[in-house]
Amino acid sequence: MIEDSSQVTLQPDSFRVQIPANHSWDSDLAILNSSLPRLVLLAVRALPVCAFVARYILCSILIACTKKDALSRRLGLIPLLCLSVVQGTLAPLLTNDSSFIGHLGRDAFLGACHAINLLTLVEVDATDLEREILRKRHSTTLERICSGLSILCNNRGIRTKWQVKNIPPFPQSFDGAKNPSHSSFCVRQITIALWEIGIAFLVALYFLRTMPSDTPCDRVLPAFRDSPGLWRVIWPLMWILPFRTSIDSIYRLASAVSVAIGLTTPIDWPPAFGSARDAWTLRQFWAVYWHQLLRWPFSAISTAIVEKGFGMTKSDLVGRYMHVLLVFTHSGLFHLINDVRYGVPWRKSGSLLFFCSFTLGFMIEDGVQELWRRVTQKRGKNQAMQCSEKRPSTGAALTPTPVWKKVLGFAWVGAWLSISTPIFIQPFFEGVCRQGAASGFLYIIQQLDPMFLCGAMAAMTLLVWHHFGIDL
Repeated sequence: MIEDSSQVTLQPDSFRVQIPANHSWDSDLAILNSSLPRLVLLAVRALPVCAFVARYILCSILIACTKKDALSRRLGLIPLLCLSVVQGTLAPLLTNDSSFIGHLGRDAFLGACHAINLLTLVEVDATDLEREILRKRHSTTLERICSGLSILCNNRGIRTKWQVKNIPPFPQSFDGAKNPSHSSFCVRQITIALWEIGIAFLVALYFLRTMPSDTPCDRVLPAFRDSPGLWRVIWPLMWILPFRTSIDSIYRLASAVSVAIGLTTPIDWPPAFGSARDAWTLRQFWAVYWHQLLRWPFSAISTAIVEKGFGMTKSDLVGRYMHVLLVFTHSGLFHLINDVRYGVPWRKSGSLLFFCSFTLGFMIEDGVQELWRRVTQKRGKNQAMQCSEKRPSTGAALTPTPVWKKVLGFAWVGAWLSISTPIFIQPFFEGVCRQGAASGFLYIIQQLDPMFLCGAMAAMTLLVWHHFGIDL
């Protein structure tokens, strides 16, 4: 019933609502439409983080609570892989920070590979967790799940039977202590990390001072092409200073934080890198000098493909190089994802070509070494026979590598890196510049006082080398 033209009366049986006739429904709809997209956008932005957390929790539960041959373990890989895809593909919705997006993308790929490794290849279960992680026979479900999370984050298998080869030993500054004190470990790691960051800043400042101040970010690397000799020398050295120090400083800071808050102990954090003095072959460059943070999952999956997929073993010549190619393919895909997240079109990324090319490098290296071995085999046998006639054998002695062989080896490694590294780095650096991720860093570098930075780094170098000890 309409009582007045100025208002509308709704009169149900039990209540009465009066709405002014001139009420604006458009404003209510506008408020609803403005608030609803915000909630939806917030939920969508939270998806990568939720997928990240859910993936680690689900994988830890599958490791701790399922048997090795359980069907639920195999089926559990499906949601794990889906969560990895969600985390990697939707990461740009969370933030505009390219470095954070790249980290989520890399973690999604590496986490998926490591989950496949732990659940189906190594087949870690509760018994393994109690023996290798907890080191006690009876444990609660929560303890096993937490230990599953621990092995999931332990890509090198430190202090387990799955520990990868060539893990660098602890430095002599610890005096051979089996368990260094937490405080000394944290102080050492933080000091060396700050020193490495300062070294990276000093190197960047030196190169920026050699070119005009108005050089655009994406023209920094091409500017060095004007001096071809310097251009070829720079690339191998970048694997010792900027590349290594950037990764190693993050590793050291993470280890200091983890030990300081009591999550881990110092013996859970052996050095990430070996000595560059051992990198006189391409194999030793990757297997001894460079970090092994990706080796366990990538190598395990590659071995399974070679042995179960192609019916070959790594002792076979073809199987050996196929395994090498698959490992480097995984590494190339890992870095390709990082390139794409930094704005590099996947067709222009050089990651796959760079890493897979080392298979050819290994073949050339092995061929030359085998040829040299056959040429010197007869002479070696004659020398061995003469030595055995003069004195009785007391066991095989380790013959040190001749200096000339190491010099040739370093020249070979440097030549290969000087040719192949630009294929990998140039597209990535151009993508970083387009995203603006390097602009702030370069601006900070240009504001530094060279004399002050050199003096500070000289003092820190004396402290690091004489008090803490570090081997490049």
